[in-house]
Amino acid sequence: GILFQDVTESRWVREHVYKRCGVRFSNSTVFRITYISRCCTSSRYVLNEDEVMSGLVSLSNASSLVKFDGFSFQQQVSIMSQTDLAVSIHGAQLTNIMFIPPGGGVIEIFNPFFKFPNYGYLAEKAELKYVAFRNTTVKEEPIEVRQKWWDPTVNYKVYVMVDALLLTVKGFMK
Repeated sequence: GILFQDVTESRWVREHVYKRCGVRFSNSTVFRITYISRCCTSSRYVLNEDEVMSGLVSLSNASSLVKFDGFSFQQQVSIMSQTDLAVSIHGAQLTNIMFIPPGGGVIEIFNPFFKFPNYGYLAEKAELKYVAFRNTTVKEEPIEVRQKWWDPTVNYKVYVMVDALLLTVKGFMK
């Protein structure tokens, strides 16, 4: 389902969560990219994450890699409130995009076989720019493994085509 019916709801939630978590904003003009990792404890992650991060850092020195495992809600909100662009493979960690300030962006990485529009809808209601990035290839998995997935197309580990990703990121930096 959709978390928000319209932007006024997302604004209200964001404002109250920022207040509750003591979010403070800086006047930085640096473009901050947050890459949210799922490596290597989940069944779905980016295999060439180091290459992706090197590329992101080449575009912005304020690029950081985070894993939300073990982070408090307040820490997650704080990180996302300072993010201009979030990049991550499809997964529940993307619920945190609602704490990116309006006008920010999200690049959701998908394997080429999977489509799931919910985070695109969330981004729209949270007043964020959004791209479903599909320039990926998958690591093949045996059918015995895929049959255990909740959706037989979702949990592939992927290789990101980094040059294509960086072109997409540059579009957000304009």
